[in-house]
Amino acid sequence: MIAAIETGDRDAAVRLAQIVRREALDERSVLAAARREDLDFADALASLVRAP
Repeated sequence: MIAAIETGDRDAAVRLAQIVRREALDERSVLAAARREDLDFADALASLVRAP
């Protein structure tokens, strides 16, 4: 999904936003969970969050 977003796939970006929002509403941090499970994915996700 990250690779698709990096190439401009709007649908993938929307889907990721939906996932992050759903998790946040349940008071769970996708980034924190990713850091525990998959550091490369977490770093890629963090870079998307920081992107302008």
